[in-house]
Amino acid sequence: MAFYALALFGMLLNWLGDSLDGSLARYRGAERPQFGFFLDHSVDGFAMALVAGGVGLSPMAHFWCALLALASYYIVVILSLTTCLATGVFKVSFGGIGPTEVRLGIIGCTLCAIVLPVFRFNIAGLSLTVYDVILVLLSAGLVITAIIHTMDTARQLALIDPPRHPRR
Repeated sequence: MAFYALALFGMLLNWLGDSLDGSLARYRGAERPQFGFFLDHSVDGFAMALVAGGVGLSPMAHFWCALLALASYYIVVILSLTTCLATGVFKVSFGGIGPTEVRLGIIGCTLCAIVLPVFRFNIAGLSLTVYDVILVLLSAGLVITAIIHTMDTARQLALIDPPRHPRR
């Protein structure tokens, strides 16, 4: 149980730091937008890798399910960054779910693991925990969301950046 308490403390500390760094810089008049953007998203990538590693090494979920969720998360992050480069619009929330909701979900699952036993299911010959199922469903949702967003953005970009006919 101490492991879960440490994980919760780490999540809350990360959340606090992620929420306050930009606000504090703006309050002090010491904004560094390019450096801040770069550092913030780099740290987020490492933090999510640590979270996924912790979940995968815990009794809560299989490692492959945690890695599947991490890969799906990275797909959405890459999509968000490439969309920003192509359109100038930086979007961190998709389908009404953003970083705050993801953190609350992780914290909620960790709290459930503290007070409830880890339920297991046999699905297609695999022994999966309830958290494995949640991670697989989350991964599917992230990939589907990324596909839809990719198609929508590609349609919009095709209108403003049509093909050019080469000179002959």
